[in-house]
Formats: sequence, C-alpha cells, structure tokens
Amino acid sequence: MVRTSVGRIVAGYMCVVGLVVAGRDGRAQAPARHETFTAKTVNMSVGAGQDLKIDVFRWSSDDERAALVAALKDNNEKALAETIQKAASLGTIWTNESLGYTVRYAYRDTMPNGSERVILATDGHPGSWSRQVWKPLPGAATADYPFTVIELRLGRAGTGEGKMSIASKVVADEPAKTIALADYDASPTLLRPVKHESANQK
Repeated sequence: MVRTSVGRIVAGYMCVVGLVVAGRDGRAQAPARHETFTAKTVNMSVGAGQDLKIDVFRWSSDDERAALVAALKDNNEKALAETIQKAASLGTIWTNESLGYTVRYAYRDTMPNGSERVILATDGHPGSWSRQVWKPLPGAATADYPFTVIELRLGRAGTGEGKMSIASKVVADEPAKTIALADYDASPTLLRPVKHESANQK
C-alpha cells in the first residue's frame, strides 16, 4: 500500500514537471481542440465533385511555423518538402479514397474583416492513393510541388471557399509568419462550399 501510494505521488510529480518543461520549450504544442472543416471539390479536371473532410487536432506551434517559413524564404523547395514531411501529425484530410492524408502544418488567424483564414499542408497529393492525382481545369496555372497546401477563407457564419497549391504558388507571408498561397484572390477556387463544422455546432 505504501509503495503504491509513493509510486503514484512520484508519477504525479513527474507529470507536473513534464508539463512545466513543455511549457518552457518553444516547441510546446498549441492547445488541443478538435476542429472539423468540410468542402466539395470544384473546377477540377481530375477529382471534381469529391467530398473533403479535414480534422485538425492541433495547430502548429510558433517554432513549427518558423521552420517552414525559413525553408521557403531560402527558396529551397527540397528543404521545405523535407520539413513538411518530418513535421508532427496534426490531423487528417479525408477524401473519397479509403485512406487519408496527414496534416503536417495547420495555421489559422482572423482577417481584418472578421473572416477566418486557415492554411494547411500535407506531404501527399490528394488522389494519389487511387492514382488519380487531383488536377485543376485546363488553362489554370499549375504547380508541381511534392506536397499540397490548402488555404481556406471563411466568413463569420463559418462558410466560404478554398484554394490549393495545385493551381497556386506557395509563398511566405512574413507579416503573419506562415506559408500561404500567392495572390489568393486571383487563384482559381477549387473548394466550395467550405464549412467550419465545429463552428456550426456551437
């Protein structure tokens, strides 16, 4: 009985110490909160009409964001791809395929107009499990990255649209300290409608 009680006390103490150390570490995880976004693919020559479900279990920490921005600023696409591939699993992107794609980067902020901006990255290409890699409609600019970046824009009601790096260049948004899609407004919309399901359930 005494040994068991002592063991529990020691275990509890180590748990508290671990939390304190994690809090001092710049790589400590952001507060966990399950967020779900859904969408349907549009304006695609391959992959149109598919239902998309994105589960985010954690948002990238400041250090994780800085690592990706640094790699991108160096114009080192290989380093950026490797950084994304080695990043922790933050969630899953589900398509009509039986297997999902791991979210390796997740960022969100509130725009000046009150809308929500969400940026996600996975080290895979949607459609690759079924060997039908998603492609935009002919005529759209294409980008052949070894990863996929998705940017969502949602209004106050939790609905909006999304765009992807298969038809946009990936750049560093230095003021926001994140990777992002270049010239978002001019890029073709590939996800619509997008819904923040967690927001709708509140």
